[in-house]
Amino acid sequence: MAVKSRSKIEAAHSDFQKELHKLRRFTAQNIISFSSGQLTQSQIDLLIEAAFFNTFRHYENFIREAFLLCCMEKVTKRPKVTSYLKAKSFEHSEKLIKSTSSFLDWAHPDKLVSRAELYLENGRPFKAIINTHRVALLSFKRLRNHIAHDSIESLSDYKKVLISYHSTLPINIPSVGSHLLLPSLTTPSQTLLDDFFDTVDTIATYLSH
Repeated sequence: MAVKSRSKIEAAHSDFQKELHKLRRFTAQNIISFSSGQLTQSQIDLLIEAAFFNTFRHYENFIREAFLLCCMEKVTKRPKVTSYLKAKSFEHSEKLIKSTSSFLDWAHPDKLVSRAELYLENGRPFKAIINTHRVALLSFKRLRNHIAHDSIESLSDYKKVLISYHSTLPINIPSVGSHLLLPSLTTPSQTLLDDFFDTVDTIATYLSH
């Protein structure tokens, strides 16, 4: 993954916000097209999955950049973020972290919190905000994995998401795209995809302010 030369977390957040705005607009336009009969169910499902998957990728990239910047103490949050690594650069920071794990999963909330506790004093600023949204983030990761892999293992985890939403497993397993278009359990006027957009937006904004 290419490393950007960032000096502040606000720059990473600005890029993330731009991509999120584009994908929200892309989704809204496609839903309008579907509602007017210009898209079939299978087409809208694929487009919704694409929007979700791309947003998830941008979220992962933002979390990675934010974490590395925190390890360099390039953050303006108060109280001050203190890093145990005292890394000199993005490359240096990532090399130090990779010395304990060759693959860094930036999307799994538990792994992210454990990493924050290991390298950042009191796990700040990741621990509190990630723990707050832990359940939702685990569900989103399961959806992302099923889109990416469509395997027996990913299907098993996807079924857990469906049971959590429906209280029982549907007779006909919907596509991830169809699932994401269902009404939110907390805000019925919006979809589960809207919940996802709002959650990653909230986390990114918290980490950068």
